[in-house]
Amino acid sequence: MLDTLKDIPLLKKIEPSRWAVLEPYITYHELVAEQTLFECGQKSRSLYVVLKGQLNLYLPATTTRREVLVDQRHYGDTAGDFAVLNGGEHLVTSRAATHTLLARFPHGGFEKLAGLNPQILSHAYETAALLSRRVLLIKSFFALFGDMTDGTLSGLLKDTEIRHLRSGEELFRQGDATDGLYIVMAGRLPIVIEKSNGETRTIGEAKAPQMVGEFSLITGSTRAATVFASRESMVAFLNKEKFEQYILQKPHLLASVSRMIVERQNTVGREIRKKGRLHHIAIVPLSQRIPLKRIIHLLKRELRASSSTFAIDSHQ
Repeated sequence: MLDTLKDIPLLKKIEPSRWAVLEPYITYHELVAEQTLFECGQKSRSLYVVLKGQLNLYLPATTTRREVLVDQRHYGDTAGDFAVLNGGEHLVTSRAATHTLLARFPHGGFEKLAGLNPQILSHAYETAALLSRRVLLIKSFFALFGDMTDGTLSGLLKDTEIRHLRSGEELFRQGDATDGLYIVMAGRLPIVIEKSNGETRTIGEAKAPQMVGEFSLITGSTRAATVFASRESMVAFLNKEKFEQYILQKPHLLASVSRMIVERQNTVGREIRKKGRLHHIAIVPLSQRIPLKRIIHLLKRELRASSSTFAIDSHQ
């Protein structure tokens, strides 16, 4: 088994004479299909290297979410990176998909390994960061949209881009063309509108897990406000084409977007309603493929929960 471990691409740069230092730390483990390696939330300080087979990584089911396949680990991949680096709990549950053979490095062995080849440490940090972002993104999707098929989730994960914002950096400005939907994953983003006289007013703040830019995306209008990061922040971006593909054509996902629009419009309109003025929302479809009647129906249903609503179309 040691010869198989030495052939792993990640470990090939370790000089043959150095393996004598590492070998006392290494243990080998065999798992049958569906056997659990570690549980989400379990504390561990070990790094595992896959020598044969496949590990599946899952987010466990909760009262509001089914069990979700997050990622997979194959020959030469590592598992347990997040816990071994942070000395904390595993982010996911790991189970063998098939008969699987693993090499285990306890924390002391991992430190020896990283000392012999700094690339190991870089790999562990990168792998842990990717897994952490993926878990956070999946949790955000389920918090915003509720349950979805594996195909929809897989597509969203593949087509969503992660962006980092520095404190004070703008996400977009009022009047900008609409490019897609943003989901706040970490940080805080104030929402500011500029009046015709040049005065500005902060009308809200977006935080995880909330959407930003959903209204102008559905209506096809330019950005109605300026949004910027008040501190280091991270957002997920889904462009217009993919938003239409994954969200607009699926009524139960679209309902979540409608609720967010209503919540934000209610926040903006509180001051206006206090003064007894009417509040108008115009819906303009991007294309004929957009289910306009469905969107209006969902908006009316959500708005009626907090105020009286009257809809006017081209026939009224």
